[in-house]
Amino acid sequence: MKCVDWNEPGETTDRRIHEYEVVDGAWVLVSKAAWSARFAKAAGLPLHPPTGTVDYGRTDWPEGTEWRDGDRLYRVERMTRREAVPAEGEWKPVWSVMEALAAVHGDENVRLTVWFDN
Repeated sequence: MKCVDWNEPGETTDRRIHEYEVVDGAWVLVSKAAWSARFAKAAGLPLHPPTGTVDYGRTDWPEGTEWRDGDRLYRVERMTRREAVPAEGEWKPVWSVMEALAAVHGDENVRLTVWFDN
């Protein structure tokens, strides 16, 4: 994990739409969601995703595509590894355990294997 380039961008854009609101004159990220009725309205999409999907089945929105709705901005973005797995996020206990194991057994003897079933 120490060799990972945490600033490397993802291979594809995040399938979740990033939602921002204006706070003190600046856009601030408030959420990332695959579906939102307010976003659907702003983008001119049906208010309910197609049956069996939660992301409108989208595959072709280019990075940087934006929709605005008053004080909201919706944007297609490519995340970095750090944004996907923040150091202080829900994986923090995993990083702490790995550091403890490395302190005892050495960095070269600690591995993390992760499997996601979506």
